Amino acid sequence: MEEELNFKSFKKTNIFKDKICLDKGYNLTKISEILHRKKEIETYMRHLSIATQNHVPGNLFVYGKMGIGKTMITKVLTAGLEKEAALDGINIKTVYIHCKTAPTNINVLKCVNDSLSLEINSITKTVNSFNEYFSKFCRLAKEFDGIIIIILDEMDKLKDPEILNILSRVKESGYLQKNVCIIGITNDIKFDTKLDAKTRSVLSESTIIFPPYDANQLRDILNQRAGLAFISGVLEEDVVPLCAAYAAHEHGDARRALELLKISGEIAEERGEVKVLEKHVKAALKRVEADKVSELIYTLPRQSKLVLASCIMCESTEQKTYTGEIYNQYIKCCKRVGVESLSQNRVVSSLSELNDIGLINAVTISKGRYGRMKEISLSIQAKQAWVALMEDENLIGLEEVQFSTGRQLPISTKNRPLTAFSDI
Repeated sequence: MEEELNFKSFKKTNIFKDKICLDKGYNLTKISEILHRKKEIETYMRHLSIATQNHVPGNLFVYGKMGIGKTMITKVLTAGLEKEAALDGINIKTVYIHCKTAPTNINVLKCVNDSLSLEINSITKTVNSFNEYFSKFCRLAKEFDGIIIIILDEMDKLKDPEILNILSRVKESGYLQKNVCIIGITNDIKFDTKLDAKTRSVLSESTIIFPPYDANQLRDILNQRAGLAFISGVLEEDVVPLCAAYAAHEHGDARRALELLKISGEIAEERGEVKVLEKHVKAALKRVEADKVSELIYTLPRQSKLVLASCIMCESTEQKTYTGEIYNQYIKCCKRVGVESLSQNRVVSSLSELNDIGLINAVTISKGRYGRMKEISLSIQAKQAWVALMEDENLIGLEEVQFSTGRQLPISTKNRPLTAFSDI
């Protein structure tokens, strides 16, 4: 008789009370719950307050590193502004757009139009052209007859910043009776310098810069969320300070600190333990670092992946590896996957880039009268890098490439274990 599945057996936990409170997508809803951002919140509110007098706020750029509250505070404040203005009969519509998933001008306008269409119950199909989408935007904005605030999160991911110029000039160009407010959020402090002079002049934006959290501030944030997420008494005293210290070292990222705390609890849970201890935090840190490296490798261009694969293959020979050997191995890899190979100079440049992002170590050494060359070694675990490379189906053809020692590289992780790396 087939054994029945029982997913409910995994439901009970002695660690978590409400793990969702530690998730990346979890947002606080009350401004009073947001810690250590009083100055930034006051500046933000002062800028937006003119909307309560039925005037469109000026454009605003919000700068700062990841995980320091920019997006969360923007959402909380604009939602509160909408509610407060509605009490006085003022219509405000906030449209949130994540530019990484909507990077083109048409994408942006489609998001705005969809949101406004729902607001005024006017949903119609639009021909896929910029002019059509822009005409529809103007029509919907006139029908809405209120203040439109467009939040462009990760605005540095926009493929064509000209959309900023277009939206900032809708009143000046005679399309609408009032401007729209653009709130741009970015990690790139130099983003505005990359815009042309015309766009910078039209935007006339104000600026708010969010500083990173320090270790003490992160500890307060973690303690607040831990009280919501964990069963009382399960966290050892050193756990929260340790997570805070690690995250403060990584540019004061609260999102990273919360992730580390969550994974620490999950590891304790997986091991069947009733308390979250320092050892769980250290194990969680290793897991997070592994995930970061895998994600970095996954996003590399294919040629860079082939160069990295060549580095792993050459290093497995347990001999010192130089640029020439890697280039020879790279040529073999390209033939196996049917990709045209780059010149040796281009591969050397790719090695420098891999060195810059911390995947390899490239050290220039002198060989006397034979000149100078780069000695290459991995700065990450080969197994982990190999599995990440094999997420790209275009590289599966490397399966039969041979080591210089004659051993076959077991790239296909679906069919066999990575036994060839046991000596690395």
